[in-house]
Formats: sequence, structure tokens, C-alpha cells
Amino acid sequence: MTGKTGLVGTVVGVTCIFMLVCVVFVATSVTHVVRREMEQAETANLRNGMRAAVAILERDLPGVHVAWGPNGTVGRITADVLPARFSSHSMVDAVGDVVAGGTTLFVLDEAGHDFIRRTTNIRGRDGKRVIDTPLDPAGAPFRAMMRGEAFEGVAQVLGVPYYTLYQPIFSSQGNRIIGVDSVAIVATRVDAVTDNLIWTIVWVAGAMLALSAVLMSVVTVRLMRPLPVMTRAMKALARGEVDAPIPFAGRADEIGAMAKAVEVFRVAAIDNARLEAETAASRKAEITRLERQAKADEEARERVRVVTSGLADALSRVAGGDLSIRIETAFSEEFEILRNDFNRSVEQLAGTFASVSTTVDAIDNGTRELASGADNLASRTEHQAASLEQTAAAVAGIVESVRVVAQRSEEARKIGAQARESASLSVTITGETEEAMGRIESGSKEMASIVDVIDNIAFQTNVLALNASVEAARAGESGRGFAVVATEVRALAQRSADAAKEIRTLIRRSAEDVREGASRVHSSGNALRTVTTFIGEISQHLDAIAMATKEQSSSLSEVNVAVGSLDQTTQQNAAVSEEFNAASRSVAGETTRLAALVRQFRLPANGKGHRVSRRAPLALA
Repeated sequence: MTGKTGLVGTVVGVTCIFMLVCVVFVATSVTHVVRREMEQAETANLRNGMRAAVAILERDLPGVHVAWGPNGTVGRITADVLPARFSSHSMVDAVGDVVAGGTTLFVLDEAGHDFIRRTTNIRGRDGKRVIDTPLDPAGAPFRAMMRGEAFEGVAQVLGVPYYTLYQPIFSSQGNRIIGVDSVAIVATRVDAVTDNLIWTIVWVAGAMLALSAVLMSVVTVRLMRPLPVMTRAMKALARGEVDAPIPFAGRADEIGAMAKAVEVFRVAAIDNARLEAETAASRKAEITRLERQAKADEEARERVRVVTSGLADALSRVAGGDLSIRIETAFSEEFEILRNDFNRSVEQLAGTFASVSTTVDAIDNGTRELASGADNLASRTEHQAASLEQTAAAVAGIVESVRVVAQRSEEARKIGAQARESASLSVTITGETEEAMGRIESGSKEMASIVDVIDNIAFQTNVLALNASVEAARAGESGRGFAVVATEVRALAQRSADAAKEIRTLIRRSAEDVREGASRVHSSGNALRTVTTFIGEISQHLDAIAMATKEQSSSLSEVNVAVGSLDQTTQQNAAVSEEFNAASRSVAGETTRLAALVRQFRLPANGKGHRVSRRAPLALA
């Protein structure tokens, strides 16, 4: 490539190719990142739309219940029954206004094989709602619904690609799927924005590449164009053309030093020609001197030829990229300074390129270390993301446990309150029982008094019956009947006395039982009052426990939200680390290619250049 286009064209071409690769890489990376961010944004819109859709569905359809997951996500949708027909489509239209896309409610048909669109805001080419059409049984959403799983991704809806989110609706009497709720956003909207961005990047990158190529061409031509011009001037000088001045002699850099050295050769050649003319004019007078002078001139010409030939070959090899060349063959005394200046100029140029090569190697090593560090960073970020995910799951479990404990503490507090009310009621009933037992004891005493009266009546009756028997005996035969009656009355009085005695015994026993029962009821009342006091204290402790458990549940919920946010941030950091790792590897590869380009220049090894002998001419590398 260098031999056909020259050093300037090679440098400009290689630089333009490198810049083109960098621009294409940056454009591709930016396009990929933008597309991914837009897809993530559309996915977030879909999830927000699904939350709004199920909230409106729960509000407008009786018997629909939504179980919400963490961070407000939709967990499970259940329904008693879904209507086979909808007289109004206002529900899906409201969801469509929120989502800024399509929404559809599918209902399982009577055969239980297909999901039929019963209400939707998606319209066909004729402008009518596409209701009473089935969900494609060959599509991925249908298979996911049959497995009872939600589906999120790109799917064809009536032949049009959409970003979709499908959520199954389960029967409240079991795990049978009776319907599907879906939201969708047209994918061509994201593709249109991405295409516009890609074309914008292409135009900007093309403009930057063209401008960079022009600037690089100008800079390269300004820095390296003198080398071919100097080479042509040296070749002309070697051919004996000394009329044209050596260009770039006024420069203050190495090119100027080389031009000044070549200018010395040109002046020497002019002086040589002048000497030859003077020698020819005086040849007739001084034949011997002219012969010696001719010999000296021949030697001088030979020295000039050797000098110009050596410089021309050396400069040709320098122009070919060989910076290790050195003119080791000594010139004549007047031209020795030219050889030293040439060697010093090439040595300085080789040192410059060696410094560039060392810098490129250092950059290469740095980019490799950067890529290795990016690998380690990505690995640690992935481990940290996994640990945070496990921590989030553990905190979620603790939150659920504390919530259950709080719920059970609240139930225990309610049960304690009920027990306290029951104990208070038992104390009241025990007091009323003590009063009733007191009244029974008083009645027993009154009954004992009545039994004493009956006993006295029986005694008096017995005495009267005895007197009547005595009088009947005195009356003789006429009082026999009266004596029989008196005997019966006496027997009746005796039985009444015996009965009164038995009743007195029973009443005394009952009175003792009543007194013992009253004592025990009183003891029970005291025990119930003590139990009531203890239950009140337990209820206070349960209230305090329930309050503390609610506060702990609230605090753990906030911790759970914070850990979830930290988990999401760590996942994003892991993604950025992966992108940074890929970019570092790409930069390392490009640095290696740049080092390969720099190593195309042949530099001296161990500070020693190639030696140019007098008999062996220099060859282009």
C-alpha cells in the first residue's frame, strides 16, 4: 500500500479507516442503547397500563378481585364469572386513554378451547372494533395463558407487531382460567423513533468522518509532504542537476536540517563545476598541473558521487519507512558533517517513532488492565446484585412474617377484650348468684319457722285428740264413734309431726348447703375479680404488643422498599458495567491495531542502525 500511494496516502487512508471503524462502533453502540432504553420505557408503560386496566376492571366488573404484588405489581386476578357480552366499551376506552395504546378483554368460550375478544378498543382496517375474534392459538401468548402464566413481549395482533402484556384471569372457585386481560402498544412507534435516530447518527457520523478526513489530510500533508520532495531533489542532485535550489531549507525542524545538508552538496557541486571550468581555461599553460588537478577533480567527483549516491539511497529507505538506516561509511572531510547531520536527523526521527511506539504499548497495557478491571467490576457487581436479590427476598419474608404476627396480635387483643368483658359479666352474674343464695337462706329460715308452727299445731291437735278420746271413753257406747274420729285425728297429728320433723331436717340440711354454696360463690366471685384484673393487664400488654408490631411492620415495609430500590439500582449498575467492559475490550482491540500500524516502521535495535557500506548500496525496505 505504501509503494503505490506513498507515505502520505497510507497514513491518511489508515487514519480514515480507523476513524470510520470508531464512528461505526459508536453509532452502533448508541443505537443499541437507545433501542434498549426505549423498549424498557415501553415495557414500563405496559406494566403501568396493566395496573390501570386491572384497577378499572376490578372497579367496573362485580366479582373481580385483584391480588397486588410487591411495589404495586399485578399478582393474580380472580373473578366469579365474566360476561359473554358487553353492552358498552367505555371500560376499555378508559384504559386505552391511560395506556395510549390498545387493550382487550378475552373471555373463555363455552367449549373451553378458545379465548374470544369480548371488548376491545383495537379497530380493524374498516374502523370497527375487532370483537368476537379468538386469540391466536399458535402464538406464544396463548401458550402462556394455558400454562397460567403472564406473557410480556412482542406479539402479532391481527397481523400488526405490538409490545404486549397478557395477564390470565382465574376463576374464584379454582385454578381454571376463564379470561385474559391484555394491553398493547404499537411496535412501529418505537421502530420509527429508532430509525430517525439511526439516520441522524449516520448523517452526523458521516459529516464528522468527512471533516476529520479533510483535517487529517491537511495535517499529514503539512507534516510529511516534504519527504518525497526532498527525495526528488536529492535524486536530481545525484544526476548533476544543480540549478534548482533545495526546498525547505528555511525550516527549523529535522526536514530543514536535511535540506541544509543537501544544500551543502549542491553548493559543492556548483563549486566543482566552477573549478572544472577554471581548470579547462588554464590547461594549455599548465599541462602537468591540469593533469594533477584533473585527477584531484576526478577524486572529488567520485567523493561527491559516493556522497550523493549514499544520501539518495539512505533517503529512499527513509521514505520507505526504514528508520533504522545509518550511513556508516565515512565521507570525505568536507562531506563528513553532512553524514553526521543525516544520521542525527534519522536518529531523532527514529527516537520520535520509538517514543510513539512505547506510548502505544503503554496505552495498550492500560486498556488491557482497564478491560481486566472492568471484567472484575462486572463480576463483583453481578455477585452484589445476586446478594441484594436474596436480601430483598429475605426482607420480604420477614415483612410477611411481621405482618402475620401483627394480624394475630390484633386478633389476640380482640380476644383479650372479649375475655375481659366475659369476666366482668361473670363477676356480675356471681354477685347476683350471691344475692339469690342469700334470699334462699332467708326463705329457709322462714320455712323453718313455718315448720315449727306446723309442729305446734300437730302437738295441740294430738293433745285435743287425746282429750277427745278420754271424753269419748267417759261417754261410753255413745261416744265410740267420736273416739274413732279422735284416734284418726291423733294419728294424722302424729304423721304431721313426723313430716314436720323430716321437713325441718331437710330445711336445715338445705340451709347448710345454701350457706356452703354462698361461701363458694363468694370465693368464686373474688377469684373472678382477680382474673378480671389479670385479663385487663394482659389486654393492656396485648395492645402495646399490637401497636409495636404495627410499627415494626411499617418500618420493615419501608426497609423492603429501600432494599428493592437498591436491588434495582445494582442491576442497572451491573448492566452499565457490562457495557463498560465491552467498550474497554473494543478500545483495547483498536489500540492493538494502532500499535501494529506503528510497528510497520523499522526502528534501530539496541541503538544500532544498519550500516551502509561503500560497496553495498542501500535498498528500500
